[in-house]
Amino acid sequence: MFKKQQFGFTLIELIIVIVILSILAAVALPRFISFEEQAEDSVLENSLGAIRAAARIGESAAYSKGFSGTGDFTVNGKNIYFVNSFPVARPSNLNNRNASTFFGIEHLLEISGDIKVSYNDTSPLVGRSEAYNDVLILHFKGKCVTYQPPQTQGGLPNYSNTVGQYDAINNQCI
Repeated sequence: MFKKQQFGFTLIELIIVIVILSILAAVALPRFISFEEQAEDSVLENSLGAIRAAARIGESAAYSKGFSGTGDFTVNGKNIYFVNSFPVARPSNLNNRNASTFFGIEHLLEISGDIKVSYNDTSPLVGRSEAYNDVLILHFKGKCVTYQPPQTQGGLPNYSNTVGQYDAINNQCI
């Protein structure tokens, strides 16, 4: 008599494969999550670098035209308000930015659509005298970085030292 040849896997073989795949998934998943968190931090670290560069470029552009100190300076067709030789953080009108009488560092940056922009002062309108205190907050998935123009002439802007946690309730970067 002829024996029938069987094709396929036994139940034991399938269980062993499932166990091996489960172990691999258990090891790989935490590493994947870690990579995702590192990527999110990198997005904001790069944004912080862009803020630093934009502030210095704005300062250099103004300085090269003989401007220093506090006042309006046109960069790329936008009236940017400078305080202590650096751009302020925000525009004068948050509800209608096109109607702003002055703009801030945000208009010197190209900000990804995933990154949200907010300010410590959420008043829709501010004057030049209030703008120097405002802080720009860029936040993404619960994390953030900040910029504030220098508070004294000859000083440097205040930047985040690292990526912080965004407190949406109090609108601040911790």
